[in-house]
Amino acid sequence: RMCCLQEESSNDLVVRDGKVHVGLSDHVFQIVIEKPGGKPLGLDVDITEPSVLRIVEIYKGPISDWNKINPLEPIEVGDFIVKVNGVEGVANKMLDRCRDDTELKLTLVRLSQMEEALHAAAPTAPDERASPATAASEG
Repeated sequence: RMCCLQEESSNDLVVRDGKVHVGLSDHVFQIVIEKPGGKPLGLDVDITEPSVLRIVEIYKGPISDWNKINPLEPIEVGDFIVKVNGVEGVANKMLDRCRDDTELKLTLVRLSQMEEALHAAAPTAPDERASPATAASEG
């Protein structure tokens, strides 16, 4: 059984305390996927950001099956999984749910919205690309 719960619309993403909090947005959507016990979900994720799972590759499996059945609402490389079966804010715990549970209720966010939220939360650093010659000539 695979079904799309619904695309939601409302507010933007908010980052507090280093965690991404998803207010509802035009680019946030939820799906439910059934995954046979012990079978892989069919995707690779990057957990560099400790509060989300960024999809980096999609393989044969329940995710690619979803995409075949729902060509107008595919899950794409670059999407972020921000919630799995009620677990959010801790990438490793969401990964455990993806691996261990047979029914997955996933909340996903499109790349552009998530990048803006993560970028807004990142501490700003001085531009380190200035060369010593440029810095010397400015003095």
